[in-house]
Amino acid sequence: MATRLYPLMLLTDDLDAALDMHQLWYGNKPLHPLSGNWVWQAKQLQSPLFGNPQDPKLPIKMQDDDLFSLLKILDIGLRFENEGARIKLMLQIK
Repeated sequence: MATRLYPLMLLTDDLDAALDMHQLWYGNKPLHPLSGNWVWQAKQLQSPLFGNPQDPKLPIKMQDDDLFSLLKILDIGLRFENEGARIKLMLQIK
């Protein structure tokens, strides 16, 4: 998850080093949607395709396509527990 990558970027200004730390600690590297690349700019994790939290955007490729047509698998599970609801979501992009 990219949300786990952001705190690691605060430890170093090197995106590759943060990705390596993520691999070491969490056992995987966060993949960018649609095979794009993450960019660390002005102390912010950004996406050339999706922008950043202050300036989000949709890639041109997605604006004309139905979002669900990009999915290979969409699996949603909902379970009610004593503490509330637990949701499990699995997505696989084509």
